[in-house]
Amino acid sequence: MEFNKNAIPIAELPMKMEAFSVKHEPIPFDIIVSTCNYSKNQGGQILLFENVIQAKFIKLVPKYINISVSKSIISTVRPELQNRIRRVFFLDSKEIRNVNIRFITHFKFHHEPTFTRIAY
Repeated sequence: MEFNKNAIPIAELPMKMEAFSVKHEPIPFDIIVSTCNYSKNQGGQILLFENVIQAKFIKLVPKYINISVSKSIISTVRPELQNRIRRVFFLDSKEIRNVNIRFITHFKFHHEPTFTRIAY
């Protein structure tokens, strides 16, 4: 893994996660996430999520059009968390996970060689 010295402001991160290619398909990205669960007093692991897109864009990727995932699983997040939680879809394992934007430490598009730090 390589890291560059630039930083992305956290306000720009949601827009980067919603980037589209010329073919109007979501561009896969990789993120490094720190885990945290205040209610269970757990966390502190660093996870690498590779080749993911936002779950709400699954239907825009031609090879995943036939995936039978209910709309509620893709986009339902409690209303009070909608500004900070994103659901990501792993293109390789077809898994969906919640990610809190505040716990993303680095971001890169899947085709790029280096990660960029998130500035808070």
